[in-house]
Formats: sequence, C-alpha cells, structure tokens
Amino acid sequence: MLPARQGDCLWLTYGASAAHHLIIDGGPEKANSLRSAILARIEAAPDRTLHIDLLVATHIDNYHISGTLPSTAGR
Repeated sequence: MLPARQGDCLWLTYGASAAHHLIIDGGPEKANSLRSAILARIEAAPDRTLHIDLLVATHIDNYHISGTLPSTAGR
C-alpha cells in the first residue's frame, strides 16, 4: 500500500523471471504517492525504465483516481 492519506493506492509486483506491475487506484492528487512511487522505481531500475502492466480504477471518486491523472495545476 502506498501512503495515499485518503482513498487507496495499491502497488502489486509479481513474477519470478520478469517483474510485472499492477496498480489499483491512485489515491488523491495531493498525496502524490503514486507519482513518487513511480519516480523512485524508475530511479532504482538498472535501465531506468518502468513498465506498468495494468492500472485498475475501482471507481472515479477523486480520492481514488486523481493521483492517476495528469496535474492541471497552473492551467
């Protein structure tokens, strides 16, 4: 579980020979938990890439999905 403060943001990694990544919800935008987790995993990867196999949004309440949407700040 990523620290979403409100709502949910779950990251699952599975696979023995190759890592697969599944994200369930993104938490609220203000928590910035999903973005931070993605950036940290890219930094840690030997080839500095990350492939997310599946993103699941359980429902579209802001506190579940805003963290998966592009920021509109400054627009």
